[in-house]
Amino acid sequence: MRQIAFLFYYAMQWLAYYARAKTIYNLQSPFLTELAQAVVEDRRRYYIFEWMKGLRQLFAKDKTIIEINDLGAPSQVWNSARRTVSEIARYNAVSPATGETLFRLVNWLKPATMIELGASLGVSAIYQSAAARRARFITVEGHAGLASIARRSLSLAGLSGVEVENAPFSKILADHLPVLQPLDYLFIDGDHQYEPTIEYILQCIPYAHENSVFVLADIHWSKQMNRAWRHLQVLPEVSHTIDLFYVGLLFFRKGHAEQSHISLIRYRYKPWLVGVFGE
Repeated sequence: MRQIAFLFYYAMQWLAYYARAKTIYNLQSPFLTELAQAVVEDRRRYYIFEWMKGLRQLFAKDKTIIEINDLGAPSQVWNSARRTVSEIARYNAVSPATGETLFRLVNWLKPATMIELGASLGVSAIYQSAAARRARFITVEGHAGLASIARRSLSLAGLSGVEVENAPFSKILADHLPVLQPLDYLFIDGDHQYEPTIEYILQCIPYAHENSVFVLADIHWSKQMNRAWRHLQVLPEVSHTIDLFYVGLLFFRKGHAEQSHISLIRYRYKPWLVGVFGE
């Protein structure tokens, strides 16, 4: 029943997103148009996309059992704390589409300092680090067993320079933000509760700058995450936001008289918004 209820809720969230979503042809800002072209509309294939298929296949065969004591919101799918690596890869790791979106975003931004909260098996960290190999990248995982797997995954990908920390998110932020500043890029894919999510963002905002981008995963995953996303959109430091459904982007660009909030989708899914069908 839990899975059915979750799938129904998620489907309703998707339909609401689709109804309000705009395309690249509805954007007025040159900056947002450039972002949409580089992140949403770009269909180029990169080597890491194919490499990740192999890693996912390895995970799919891995029946090693991991005892998961959820530090954040409980799973919407699992009742048991015992999960195999293959199950975690299937249900908890970012999808290929989301991973490729993260790669394109980082590839376009070229951040020098990056933090990820929620490494899991290291899948999302590989996509992001592969797009900015010279960046200092810290990824945090609260579960020691998963952190160990993440290190191994990154090493296999030739990305052993990524710092994988096993500690509570708030502690890592307190320890590293003053040294890492300014913070160019933040990706949060862990905890999934309203209050901690807000606290992590507020902890990081003082270290953000004009070109920083904060990325929040699963913004429509639950009522708590929906509430957190709405709260973050109206923070005075936030200039505008983009809802890509699976992730939300927060910007801090000064000079915007009013906050703007856009749900964005590939134009091929709503071609009538172009005015003509086709490119």
